[in-house]
Amino acid sequence: MPRSVDIAIKVLWASLVINALLSLLGKVIGVDSLGSFIGALIVTGLYCIIPYKLANRSNAARYVYLILTIISVLIMIAAGNEIPMSNIDKLNVYITLPMNIYTLYLLFFNDEAKYWFKSN
Repeated sequence: MPRSVDIAIKVLWASLVINALLSLLGKVIGVDSLGSFIGALIVTGLYCIIPYKLANRSNAARYVYLILTIISVLIMIAAGNEIPMSNIDKLNVYITLPMNIYTLYLLFFNDEAKYWFKSN
């Protein structure tokens, strides 16, 4: 596995852990409801499939991750201030969005990563 892919997978795992921990913090301090917390954990759990598939050289997983990230950003932009976000949700976005962009950079704009996925 190329170093860039290894780093991308580690950054992606770190962002998922941060997301889960901030969701837990939101629940513990009473900012998020139980349903919101469970929903966040389910989505985070589903996202855990992506780094696993990336480690197994799935080119499709790269594109699924790209599409999901783009959709998430577009929803945040389109919603603007329409959807109220707690400070914990904002913190989550401020921390994990740069991590996700860096992960996409490593997976799509690194020649050895592109070659590694396409040679499968």
